[in-house]
Amino acid sequence: SLTLIAYLRLLLGNPAKAERELGWKREVNFESLVREMVEADLKASKSLVEDQN
Repeated sequence: SLTLIAYLRLLLGNPAKAERELGWKREVNFESLVREMVEADLKASKSLVEDQN
């Protein structure tokens, strides 16, 4: 969402420790994660536009 941009901070993560110590495995690859996030933002933006009409 456009209003979120003002509040963004650089977020970085490395799952190696969780993989190593907890046996955790990612279920979603990076490309799919980005696609889901973009689709959610587009849906939210569309909803905001529709609410204005």
